[in-house]
Amino acid sequence: MSTRRVLISEQDYVKALINTRDIGATNKRMTEYIIDKILRKYTEERPCIYVSQKAIDEANSKKIELDLCNHGQFRKTCGKGIKLRWEHSNIVKDLVAKIIKGIDPNKVLSDTIVSVIAKDEDDKLNALHYRNKRDPNFLDSYHKAGIKLVKYEIYQNSKKKSCN
Repeated sequence: MSTRRVLISEQDYVKALINTRDIGATNKRMTEYIIDKILRKYTEERPCIYVSQKAIDEANSKKIELDLCNHGQFRKTCGKGIKLRWEHSNIVKDLVAKIIKGIDPNKVLSDTIVSVIAKDEDDKLNALHYRNKRDPNFLDSYHKAGIKLVKYEIYQNSKKKSCN
């Protein structure tokens, strides 16, 4: 018997975020924690948006097909001997703050972007103190760290694959 993974709809995530925010007045810290987990789970179920050129090159050199359609597939790819990071390009803490401030959860979810980068590229971002703060345009942070990002969709098209 196979277990089939059920994708939670974006609207269900929006409802969960609104409900959590609305009950948050009694315990702000717990509310932040729950919203953080909801946002992280949301990103785990969706494909990454960007992949670094270095990650692509490392995968190609080891003849590994990058399957980044969700976090589970990403982990299987990493299990083949390549050191990558599932990296939240917009800091989750900042996205949590937006939800708590009352910004439309649909807008926040559309700003939830994951990039897959090589581990040493993640180290560069951390050395530049980008773990907890990014430039207003997150792409500038990657550029300053010398990281070239490619839209994952473009990579998939070059391999004639899709996440559907």
